[in-house]
Amino acid sequence: MEPEHRLTCSRNSRDQATAQTRNPRASFAMRLKHQRFATGVLGAAALAGALTVGLAACTTAPDAPATSAGTSAKPAPGLPTLEPGPPPEFTPEGTAPENLPFFDYTNIMVILGGDDIGGRDIIDGLAAAGFDKSQMEVSRDVTPTGLRADSIQFSVMFHDECLIGQWGAGTGYHSMVAAPLATDQCLVGATRPIDW
Repeated sequence: MEPEHRLTCSRNSRDQATAQTRNPRASFAMRLKHQRFATGVLGAAALAGALTVGLAACTTAPDAPATSAGTSAKPAPGLPTLEPGPPPEFTPEGTAPENLPFFDYTNIMVILGGDDIGGRDIIDGLAAAGFDKSQMEVSRDVTPTGLRADSIQFSVMFHDECLIGQWGAGTGYHSMVAAPLATDQCLVGATRPIDW
C-alpha cells in the first residue's frame, strides 16, 4: 500500500489534524480541498508560463532620452518599440502571423492617440485599418462590480487563426497569434457585444 501524502496549507494544522481524527469524512474533504488547491495553483502557474512564452513576441520599450526641446520622446509605459521606417502594411490575403506587425502597429497608434483607451477604441481602430469587425471580440471595460478593468483583451479571427491583444495601463501591451478555441472563438470567458 502506498503511503499517504499530505499537503498542509493552513496555520491551524493542529486543529485540522484533531478534526480529521474525529471525523473521517472531514479528513477526506480536507484532502480533497488541498488537492484542488494544489491543482489550481499548478494550473495557474502553467497558464502564466504559457502566456509569458506566447506573449514574449512584444517587448516593452526602454525610456527614451529627452529631446532637445526638453520634452520626453518616450512612448507610453508598456508599449513595444516601433521599428523605424515605413509602417507595416495590411495584407488581407496573408496569414495571421504575417499581419501581426500591422495588428500591433494599429493598436499602438490607437493607444498613443488617447488617455483613457477602452475596448471600443481598439475595435474601431482595427476596423478602420481594414480588419473585419464581424470577426472581432473584446472584453468588457468595466468589471461586474463597476470597477474599471485592469486590462482589456481583444481579438480578430483571421484566416482560421486568432490575432490576440491585451492592453492595460499597468500591464502594458501584449499580443500573439493563437489557434481558435474549441468554441471557434479567440477569447476565453464572457466578451462584450460589438453592436455599434
